[in-house]
Amino acid sequence: MGDDLFEEVKTRIPLQGFIETETGSRAKKAGADTFRVNPCPLCGHEDCFTLYPSNNSFHCFSCLKAGTIVDFEIFHAGISDPLQAAKSIAGKVGFSPAGGPGSVKASNHGVKESPKAEKEAPLPRIEEGRAKILRGIVADFYHEQLLSNKGAFEYQVKKRGHSLITLKAFKVGFAGRKSIIAHVKKVEGFCVEDLMEIGVVGEQREGFIPIIPQGVYLYPHRLRGDVLFFSLKDPSKKFKWQIKKMYAGPGWLCFGQDALEGPGPVALVEGEDDLLSVAGKAEFQNVAATLGNFNTSNILAYLRENSKGRSFYLCFDRDAAGARYTQKYTAAILAGGGAVRVVEVPERL
Repeated sequence: MGDDLFEEVKTRIPLQGFIETETGSRAKKAGADTFRVNPCPLCGHEDCFTLYPSNNSFHCFSCLKAGTIVDFEIFHAGISDPLQAAKSIAGKVGFSPAGGPGSVKASNHGVKESPKAEKEAPLPRIEEGRAKILRGIVADFYHEQLLSNKGAFEYQVKKRGHSLITLKAFKVGFAGRKSIIAHVKKVEGFCVEDLMEIGVVGEQREGFIPIIPQGVYLYPHRLRGDVLFFSLKDPSKKFKWQIKKMYAGPGWLCFGQDALEGPGPVALVEGEDDLLSVAGKAEFQNVAATLGNFNTSNILAYLRENSKGRSFYLCFDRDAAGARYTQKYTAAILAGGGAVRVVEVPERL
């Protein structure tokens, strides 16, 4: 039954309709066999997320994520197991394999089974307790590089306006010349393969290679002291992708996630620098950064369940994407019984 469900979900449930329902965005025809969804539900960039109805697949030319409807659910919902992702999709649309009770039919978009087998993404195999410890080691390693690199430190303090106290509080990191691979080889109880299992190292013919290139800043996403995930920022904008969500620890939602569980009002902002600015300059500690559309569906689901009796200040950018985020988060918070106040954000915090 598991294999049947997995294969039929991939080939019989129209990806376009599923994405439109999940994101609330309509796909627009872009070519003979292509549709475009804006913004990309996975990275938030415009004019890059493309659907191919003939083989029920997608590809984003910005974050480079691609695959089947199951791959989309893995990335979008943060589910690491492909079979669980397939079950999640089936539950959302009321689908049963082989035309059973609750099954759905493919739409007129001509969904067919792809002639080429889709390559499944590797799944993390490291035990989560060890993964948390290793993520902490990675966070400390890159944080020390930030503090010891004059150029990187001055960028954060002088250009971005963040204080040393704020940078230390959120353990902001920087990828300099030192190798995380060489560092972990010296740490008892861990090996380079473990770094692969948390998504910060890849493998090539020549050996292992760090996923985080030099010059990129790293932001640990912590919950109750444990590092669950990392987001990346490249000031040069040459590096446009993120670590895959499949490598995030269970329960991960966003940067500054502790704010969602803390007492008092919460400020929701869009990016990492927004969070650091509000938390540092305004001394407002309950700040969470949603990071655009990277994990929106899961954050919205959390807010619908946990907003009752709480106040939220929405501080998204003054652009079309910010307006969409304000609308979505307002609806989720109000549905959960919370209160919303929209803050008009200046051009530069």
